[in-house]
Amino acid sequence: MQPPAPDLADTIIARIGMVPARHNTFHESRHIAALTHDLSSSGELIYARPGHVQKITHAPRPETLIVQGTTLSLARGQGPARVVDLSHHAQLAALVEAIRAPLDGDITALRHDYTLAAQGDVAHWTLQLTPCPPWRATCARSRLTARTTP
Repeated sequence: MQPPAPDLADTIIARIGMVPARHNTFHESRHIAALTHDLSSSGELIYARPGHVQKITHAPRPETLIVQGTTLSLARGQGPARVVDLSHHAQLAALVEAIRAPLDGDITALRHDYTLAAQGDVAHWTLQLTPCPPWRATCARSRLTARTTP
């Protein structure tokens, strides 16, 4: 008897995790029920294994977020960076893992904080991350979409 084939979410995360470093642009859209329209931002996302993530937002206003290990620093504009120890902030740590765990290829860490739902195939996919357990309901849902380029 053959072992079951990995599900699409496992395959997506494993493939993302195969890349040890990356530097990409991003466009993010956040839906907040109290607002009449989504909040959009864009910039650069830099990753280097193990677990170094840097998100540089250019629009609508400059912001730099850096995560290394359990330390998160956030600087807005030219202001001083605020530093947070993620080990003391479970919900914030879960949000960071929504970005870092896929890049690390760490499906176990991702499934600790999120339920995963994948659609499509390995070339064109959408992966939805829904926070769990219920006490994390205040965390945002994330949707990652990708298309493999030849």
